[in-house]
Amino acid sequence: MRISIGGLAIDLVAEPTWLAARLAPLGAFTQAGDAAEPSVRLDFHARAETPTPPAGSDFVFTRDDLIFATNPARSRMWAVTDGTGGSFRAVLELALQTALLARGGLLVHAAAGVLDGEAWLLPGPSGTGKTTAARGAGFDRVLTDERVVVRRGDAGFVAWGTPFWSEGRDRPFDAGWAPLGVLGCLHQAHVPAATPARPDRAAVHLLGSVALYETSEAARTAAFTLACELVEQVRCLDLDFPREGPWIRKLSPSRPS
Repeated sequence: MRISIGGLAIDLVAEPTWLAARLAPLGAFTQAGDAAEPSVRLDFHARAETPTPPAGSDFVFTRDDLIFATNPARSRMWAVTDGTGGSFRAVLELALQTALLARGGLLVHAAAGVLDGEAWLLPGPSGTGKTTAARGAGFDRVLTDERVVVRRGDAGFVAWGTPFWSEGRDRPFDAGWAPLGVLGCLHQAHVPAATPARPDRAAVHLLGSVALYETSEAARTAAFTLACELVEQVRCLDLDFPREGPWIRKLSPSRPS
């Protein structure tokens, strides 16, 4: 069975009934996707079946409920889980992050909304207001409020929706994308305002929110390079936002050109 997230097709191999139950909540992401998308294969195993990662694995990640491994090309992946939905979603994140980084993309702890066809990326740690901003700002579309895929495109960076949301999602999944135009650093305030942010400070803010499970020098360098490219290509703003009421349109007249 295949899922498509962030323009990446993941072919999942597992016991069909078990897999179907875990894919059912993912909605639009379970569609076949574009045949031209790059693809990877992810094999799931029960904990008792294959406890040792395959020979030649380049990166191995373990925690109490899962073991994940991938080959150097980030094209063939393997996982052992305890069978729970939480471990399944965690493996999907691991597969997505490792495959994307090898293909010019990042998985970012962020919210993302689309305004007039342009994506706004709002990274930050828990508690900074990503969910409040994404769901209440008045965006035309909300791609996600928790994990965003950001990738190089033919004409610049693009942001993709993912099935990774915080609790209480109140709208359908959006499996689509939009050209990335704004990186916003969120600050809670009473009055909405936008001021230009220095690219170097925006890069530090972004890097602090990149999901990077790999710790190798090569992985860190690739993520750093992508983040620096991104902040040079999009508008970087410090965004003051209120907790209630739509506010994003109030910023539009004063957005830098």
